[in-house]
Amino acid sequence: MGLSLEYFYSLTPRVFDNILTGFRTRQETDFKNQWQIARTIAFASIAPYLPKHIKTPQQYMPLPWENEQDANEPQSIEDIEAQVREHNIAFWARIDAQKKAKQSN
Repeated sequence: MGLSLEYFYSLTPRVFDNILTGFRTRQETDFKNQWQIARTIAFASIAPYLPKHIKTPQQYMPLPWENEQDANEPQSIEDIEAQVREHNIAFWARIDAQKKAKQSN
């Protein structure tokens, strides 16, 4: 968090909790922004090969925090990364299946 010892020891528990809450919120926001940038880059590079009904990065790879039904459920970073990893594995399996189907024809 970058607090000096003198400043840290001068804080009350409530002020420290407020600083910590803000720090964690900033980390979470940075994490989400990085995933959205990665999704946009991935979508831009694979867009010509996607089916016609997938027109936006959100349709290509919906991120867990964008689902409004699960907005109240807190998720850990590991859970989010696992979900994205599973989505990517399933996506590439479909692409490989399509390639094999075209090669067999």
